[in-house]
Amino acid sequence: MTTPHAIQTDPDSALSLYQVYLELLDAVASLLLADASAEGLQEVLAEIGQRCNASVCVLYQHCSPSEEAELVAAKAAWVTESLLPRYNELQVLRHLRYDSFPDLADPLHAGMVARTPLSTLPQLASAYQILGDSQLMLIPLLPRGELYGFVALVRPTQLPWHKIEINILCAVVNDLALALDRDHTAQDLAVNQQRLQALVGATEDIVVECDLQGRVLNLWSDHPQYQKLDYRRLMLEAVLPAGIANPLRDLLPHLLRHKGSRVLRCIDNGSYPPSHYNVRLQAVPDAGGLQHNLVALIRDVTPLVQEEQRWQTMLQTLDLLDEAVLELTASGILRHASTAWARLRGTPEEWIGDDYGYPLSRWVHPQDHAELARALNQLSHGERKQTELRFRLLHPSEPLLWVEARLLAQRPHPSAPLEVHGVLRDVTTAYQNERRIMQMALYDALTELPNRLLLDDRLHEAIHYAKRHKCKVALGFIDLDHFKLINDSLGHKAGDEVLVSLAQRLKAVLREEDTLARWGGDEFVVLLPALTDLSTLAAISERLREVARQGVTVDGLETKPSISIGMAVFPDDADSAQGLLSLADHTLFHAKASGRNNVQFYRDIADRQALDRNHVVLQGWFADAVQKRDLQVFYQPVVDVASGQITSFEALARWYDDQLGWVSPSVFIPLAEKTGLIRELGEVVLDTVLQRLVQWRQRGILQPVAINVARAQLFTAGFVAMLQDKVAQHQLQPADLIIEITESTALADVSRQTHFLNQLESSGFIIALDDFGTGYSSLSQLHEMPVNVLKIDPSFTAKLHTERGRRIVQAVVQMGHALGLRIIAEGVEDEATLRQLVTLGVAHIQGHWFSEAVPAGLVDSLLSQPLRLDLV
Repeated sequence: MTTPHAIQTDPDSALSLYQVYLELLDAVASLLLADASAEGLQEVLAEIGQRCNASVCVLYQHCSPSEEAELVAAKAAWVTESLLPRYNELQVLRHLRYDSFPDLADPLHAGMVARTPLSTLPQLASAYQILGDSQLMLIPLLPRGELYGFVALVRPTQLPWHKIEINILCAVVNDLALALDRDHTAQDLAVNQQRLQALVGATEDIVVECDLQGRVLNLWSDHPQYQKLDYRRLMLEAVLPAGIANPLRDLLPHLLRHKGSRVLRCIDNGSYPPSHYNVRLQAVPDAGGLQHNLVALIRDVTPLVQEEQRWQTMLQTLDLLDEAVLELTASGILRHASTAWARLRGTPEEWIGDDYGYPLSRWVHPQDHAELARALNQLSHGERKQTELRFRLLHPSEPLLWVEARLLAQRPHPSAPLEVHGVLRDVTTAYQNERRIMQMALYDALTELPNRLLLDDRLHEAIHYAKRHKCKVALGFIDLDHFKLINDSLGHKAGDEVLVSLAQRLKAVLREEDTLARWGGDEFVVLLPALTDLSTLAAISERLREVARQGVTVDGLETKPSISIGMAVFPDDADSAQGLLSLADHTLFHAKASGRNNVQFYRDIADRQALDRNHVVLQGWFADAVQKRDLQVFYQPVVDVASGQITSFEALARWYDDQLGWVSPSVFIPLAEKTGLIRELGEVVLDTVLQRLVQWRQRGILQPVAINVARAQLFTAGFVAMLQDKVAQHQLQPADLIIEITESTALADVSRQTHFLNQLESSGFIIALDDFGTGYSSLSQLHEMPVNVLKIDPSFTAKLHTERGRRIVQAVVQMGHALGLRIIAEGVEDEATLRQLVTLGVAHIQGHWFSEAVPAGLVDSLLSQPLRLDLV
C-alpha cells in the first residue's frame, strides 16, 4: 500500500495512492449499503482511519438545537490500536463547540475542508499530549447542502495530506452523509407516522354538526370545555360562543338550501383580548340522505391574528422612520417601499405604488448607475451577502440628495428567487460635512488653495508619472516681497486680502493640470507636472511674476506687490520629492538675495558659492537617515515629586551622524518640518517606542511613554486609525501612549483640532498639551479640548525667580487644577526651582535636575533611583 508520505517523496506514486483510496471508496460504499447502524459506522470509520494512516477518526453530528457537535453514537469513533489503552484519556474529543474553534467552524459552514496543526488548539491540549505532533483535518457532512456534521481525522504532521487523498476522502464522507441522511429520513418517517396516529382526534379544532333548526347533532373536540358537555339536542347558542353561534344560525337556511360551503371569520368579544376563529361551513347529507346537515370546522386563530396585528404595527412604525425600507428583485426592480421612500423622492405617499415595477436606477443620478449595478451584481451572484454604498437620488424640487444604502440579499425559502432588501437614509448633511472636513484637511482656509498635505501627494504622483513617461516636473517656491510691510502698515486683514487676490491671479495663468499651493505665511508653491521640455518654463515664470505686479486696492489704497520665484526641475536638478523641494527653496533664497522681484532657476545658480551646499547636504543626509531609520529615541522621565517615582517618559528623537556627530534636535526638527519629513520622523519614533514598550511590559515596566505629534501628522487622513492599528498589532493599550501636541498646534484650528483630539480620547489615548503658556489659549478653548495633561513651557519655569514668572506659573497651575488636569513642569534644572514649583502646587516635574533624556538601556537605573527631597 502506498503511504501518504511516499507520495511526497515520489510523485510517480500518485496513481498508486489514487488506487488505494478508490478501494477505500468502494469498501465504504459496500459497508454503508449493508448497514448504517452504529456498528456499521464503526467499521466505516475504522476503514477510513486505517487506509489513510490516521491515529484518530471521529464522526460528529449536530446536537440540535445547540451549536455543539457530538458523536452520533458511543461507538462512532475509531483510534489506532496503539492508542486503545489511553482511549479514555481522549474524552476531550467527545464534545466540541463551534465557538471554541472559529477558524475551523467558518470553513466548515462554508462547505470547505478545514485543516490545522493540533498544537494551535489550546482547547485540545490534553489530546495533543497524547497524540503528539499531529495535524487535524475536518471534512463537512453536507447531505442536503447544509452542514450536518463532520468527520475529524488526526494524522502525524510528518505525513502531509495529498490532494488525491482529500478529494477521495470528501467523496467517501459524502457517501457517509447520504447514508446517515437516508437512515435519519427513515427514522423521521416512522416517528411522523406515530405522531399522526396520536394527533388524530386530538386536534384543538372543534367540529360541530347541526340540523336546519340549529340543534347540535355531533361535536368532536378534545377541549376540556366540551369533554363533559352533553351536547345532544342542545341548540348552537348553548354550545358555542355567541360570536360563532349567531353567524352560523344566520347562514344555516342559505347553505342547506343551496348545499354549498362558506368560510368566515368570527370574533368572540366575550373574552379579552377577543378570540378570533376561522370557520369553514359545509352542507353534508345526513345518514338517511333525505336532508342535509351543516358541518362547521372551527379553528382558533387568535395567535395568528395577534401576530398579524403585531406585524401591521411594526410596518406602521417603519413608516414613521426617516429611513426608507425597500424590497427589490435581484435585478433592482422596486417591488415594495415604506412611506419614507416618498419623502426621499419628494412625492405624495399615495403615489408610492406608481413606482413599483421600475428599476431603482430610474431615480439615481446617471453617474452613479455603474456603482449601483456593480453592487446588485455582486449580491445576485453570491459574491457578497450584503453591501453598502452611497449614491445621489434625483429629487423633483430640491438639489441632489446623497443617500446611504444598505442592501441585503436573501431568499424567503430555498426554491424562491433571490430578493434584495435595502434601507436608504438621507446622508446629505453628513456628506457635506465630510466634504468640509476634507476641504479643511487638504486646503488652506484663507486662499482655498491646496495645502502642504495635498501638495505632497500631488508632487509624488507627478514624479511617479514623470518616471514612467520620461517627462519632467518643475516646482517653484513663490515668496511675496516685503509682505511684513503690508501687514504692519495696513493691518493683517489687508494682508489677507492681498494674499487671496494674489492666489487668484497666480492660479489664473496656470494650466488646468498645474497646482498652486499655499506653503504658509506669504509663501506659495507652484507645481508644473508632465513637462515634455523646458522651453516654456521661463515664460510661465514671467507670467506669474507679471500678474503679481497688478495693483491691489485695499481700503482705498493701491498696492503693487512683487514676488520672488525659485525654480527646480525633476530629474535634472533633483531625483526625489524632498530634494526638489529643498533645491527650489534654496533657489528662492537666492532670488530674494539677488534683489527680489525676479525669477531664478537652480540650473543657473548651481555652480555659485551663494548656495549653501552644506545645508543641502545636511538635508540629504537627514532624509537618508530617516529613510534608513538610523535615528535613536531617548527617554526623559517625568517624576512624581511626592513619591519620588517615575510616572512616565517622554520619547525624544536623537540623530548621530558618523561625520557630523550628534546633531541637535533644534537643527533637524525644523529641517524635517521644512522638507516634509516630519511625518516619516514621527512614524520612526512611534514604531521604536511601541517596540520598546512591548519589551518593558514583559519586564514589568508599566510607565506610559509620551510621543510628540506634529500638526502635519495629526491632520493626516487616517492618523488616528493608523495609531489604533499599530497599538493593537503590538498588543498594547491606547493608555500606554501619551499624545503630546503643542499649544500652537491646538490653536491653529480649534474646531478641527478638537475633532481629531476627540477621536484620540474616545480611543483611550492620553492627551497632553505641550509648551503651554506660549500660545493664546482662552479658558473656554481649553475647557472644550479633551486634554488630560498640561505641560508648562520651560521658558516660564526658568523665570520662577521673578515675581511675574511666579504669578504666571501659579495662574497656569490653578487653571489646570480647576479643570482637573495633571500639571507637569518642564525645564526643572535645580532644586530651588523644584521647591518653588512644589509650593505652587506642581506635582510632576521633568528636567535635567533629575535626569536628561537617556537611551533605553539606562531606564532601569533611573527606575531604581527614586527622587529624594525633604519638603518639610
